[in-house]
This record gives sequence, C-alpha cells and structure tokens, in this order.
Amino acid sequence: MRFNFTGHDLHGLIFGPDGKLYFSNGDRGAHAKGPDGSLADTPDEGAVYRCNPDGTQLEVFARGLRNPQSLAFTENGDLLTGDNDCDKGDEERLVHVVQGGDSGWRVGYQHPLIDKDSPWLADKLWQPRTRDTAAYLLSPICNIEDGPSGLAYYPGTGLNDSYRGSLFITHFKGSVAKSGIYTYNVKPKGAGYAIADSKPFLTSALPTDVKFGPDGRLYTSDWADGWPKSKRGRIYAISDPQHAKDALVLETQKLIAQDWTKASVSELTVLLAHADQRVRQEAQFTFAERGAASLAPLASIAATPSPSPYARLHAIWALGQLAQKNPAALAPLRTLLRATDAEVRAQAIKILGDAGDTSSAEALIAALQDPAPRVKFFAAQSLGKLNHAAAAPALIAALRANNDQDEYLRHALVLGLVGGHVDGIFYCPHANDAGCTCRKPRPGLLDEISKRFGVSLEGVPFIGDSLRDLQAGAAVGAQPVLVLTGKGKKTRKDGDLPEGTVIHADLAEAVRSLLQ
Repeated sequence: MRFNFTGHDLHGLIFGPDGKLYFSNGDRGAHAKGPDGSLADTPDEGAVYRCNPDGTQLEVFARGLRNPQSLAFTENGDLLTGDNDCDKGDEERLVHVVQGGDSGWRVGYQHPLIDKDSPWLADKLWQPRTRDTAAYLLSPICNIEDGPSGLAYYPGTGLNDSYRGSLFITHFKGSVAKSGIYTYNVKPKGAGYAIADSKPFLTSALPTDVKFGPDGRLYTSDWADGWPKSKRGRIYAISDPQHAKDALVLETQKLIAQDWTKASVSELTVLLAHADQRVRQEAQFTFAERGAASLAPLASIAATPSPSPYARLHAIWALGQLAQKNPAALAPLRTLLRATDAEVRAQAIKILGDAGDTSSAEALIAALQDPAPRVKFFAAQSLGKLNHAAAAPALIAALRANNDQDEYLRHALVLGLVGGHVDGIFYCPHANDAGCTCRKPRPGLLDEISKRFGVSLEGVPFIGDSLRDLQAGAAVGAQPVLVLTGKGKKTRKDGDLPEGTVIHADLAEAVRSLLQ
C-alpha cells in the first residue's frame, strides 16, 4: 500500500550550467525511464533528477527530499531548493543540493505507528547539523519559514545591488496575514554554505511562485486567500522605480530577446561577463552549440583572469558541454588545475571528473590537499567518478584530516572511495519500541540487503560504533568491526562484544585495513 499527498509531484524544471535539464519530484515517488533506457527510481522519497535535453542519461542527482517545489542555481553553479516539513513539529529547510546527497526524508516518516515518532522527528533529521546528526545525510543550510513553494535567484539586474546573491522564496501558509516572500543570502562554510541573513521582501500576500522577467521586474503569482481554490488568482509585477529604466535593464531585456545565432565571437566573449546571469548562460550555450569552432575562444577566456569572475566559469562550463562530444575540449581544462583562482580550479576539476578524464587522476589526488574546501570537494567527487583505486590512501588521509568537521567534504570523500555511486540506502522507519525486525540489533535491514543484491553477508565487514550495530552484523554472519569514534569508546568499555570483533580507531583506519 502507498499513500501520498497531491502536489508532491513534478516541479522545478531548470537548465543547469552543464546544459542538462534539472527537475524535482515530491515523495509520491517515481520510476521513470529515459529514451535510452536510463532509469530514475525513487519509490519512497522526493528527489532531484537531471537528464540531457532529449531525455537521455536520466539519473537521480540527489534524494531524501519531501516536496522540493522549485530549483535555482547560484553564480557558481551550486543548486539550492526549499523543502517542506511534515506538519508534526519539524521545520522547513533551505537545502544545498549536491550530487549523490541524501537529505534524510522517506515517505514512511509521514505516518509512523500510532503514538510513535519516526526517526525524522525522534532524531531531528530536519535540523541543521549537530554532533548527533546521522552521518548518511547532508543537513540543511538552515530552517526557514513555513510553506516554501516558488523560488528564484536574483539574476543580477532589475532591482538594486542590495539583492545581489539573494534567493527569493515564496512562503504559502494559507493566510494572507502569515504568508509572503522572503530573501535568503548564504555564505561559504567549508565546502557548503551557512545562512548569512534572511528577511521579508513582501508581506500581506499569498504568493505561490516568483520569477524574474526579462524586463527586470519580479513577477509573483498570488492565490488570493485561504487553502481552497479562491478563483481569484492574479499575477503581480514588482520593480524598483529608481532602476526600472536603467540602461543595463533595457540592454538585458533586448539581449534576452535577440537572435543569438547572429552574435559574433567577440560579442559572445563580452556577454560571458555580463551582469545578468541569464545573459551569461545564453552566451555560454551559444558558444557550446557552435561546436569545435568555439574551442579556441573558450580556452582563451577560461585561461585569462578577468574583472568579472563569472566569464571564466561560463567558459569552463561551455568547454564541459563541448567535451561531451569532443574530448579535445578537456585539454584547456587540465591547464586550469594550476590557476590562482580557487573557484576556477574547482570548476575545472568538476568538469574533468564529469568527463571521466583518467589522465587527470594524479592531479586530482594532489588537489585533495588544496587549501580551498571546494577544490577538495570536487577533487574527491571527481575521483569517485573515475573509479581510481589508487586514490584510496589519499582519500582516507583527507577524511582523517577533515576529522568529520565539514559534512559536505566528508560526503564527497566517501563518494570518492565508493566510486561516485551508492547502490542503495537502507533504513528503519520505526521507533525503538515498535517491535519491528529492521531496527538494530535485529538483522532485518541486513537481510533486505542480502536479498536485494543476491549475496551472502557471511564474513562481510560490518562497521559500527554501538553494540547493537555489532550484534546485527554478527546475526547474519558478517564480520563485526567497532570504530572508536562516536559511541565506540563507550561500547568497548561496556564490553560484551560479539566474538571476533575487530576494533579500529576510526572509519579511516578501518577502510585502510580493508584495502591492505
């Protein structure tokens, strides 16, 4: 039996800087095939997917969301969304969506057993990270206002400079008095983000979506009032009267509407540095559409420091688009691994990993020691995509150096070790006293893993920090391995460990032992 809420379905189509189409689906679940047979399968959780414009190479990009209504990319190509709560005391979340990430939600958490809390509530998986946050998930940037629906990232023109870097989110709460539009600004925190500030932009309205038009105005759809269909919906446009007629605003409107096939190389080069994100992306896509003829100008732009930091990034992304069909586009990117600009290094590394450039593997291993967290993040992620076994010692060393401080870097390093792909995540949706067979120390989850993949778990290492972890592993004949991080030292002190338990100082040491 399955249950779901209406509206927890397909949303948020947007083109990413890699030229792929990104979109989200709520926790009604999905099992979709692309025209090339590629599969996106998320039966009990919301997720973000991506594919080529023709639908091929369909894949799950990130999972564990409840109902992400809309998506937006920042100037650096990072993906953000707002996710809703389950109306049981948890709060909505601003989420940094990264490839392979899991935000922790499963549809079974919506209706747990009577009078029992689901792990979502009991373990407070919806909160920003604490020392007790489960390590399999990536925490939200912050909790936000109720009812996030539409969102839009300020493109750089139309309003005033105080909105640069702002994410606009509509919050639908069923009441004009409580709803409105908020702006959120984030700041770097390791390989991820922290909230810098949030404030109301529009109040006393019931908005459902928000977008920036080519004319520089912000457009928002309004429900009128209440939860039932009001039949009085309307669209408002908001502008800054001091900037509505700015030359830059008028130029942006004209550029968005122009025939880009007629733009010259010199014009496109200038427009890669334009103040408006939409114009920059259109220039990038036009370069990419022209194929091999764009290699030389893009390589020059990517290699040349510019007053506008974004021109080089868009040139790198365009080279990545070309590399999907022309490996020669990777050569200029390899030279950028020594660039002085950390973001240039990070984006070049990301593209080389996406393209499966095995010749860059040693350089990516060296990048794990880069001083910039984002460079290390994409280096680890890319090494996983290359399935480069020789990188394991460096990845383990980087995990040890991180010391579980930066959860986003930890995520990338783990993906680096497992080859950039997780075959499955298994969880127990029940409370401690529910009497289920899947909550450790009972071995139900491990039995499910054995059945799913058709393998015996006899002698397979099973790593944990608690006695119940070890007992579950021993129950299926697995090799129990205790790590002394987390609860591990207390577990060792309490004793009564399963026979043959192997003990390691931490996860990094355990992995290194397995690789020897």
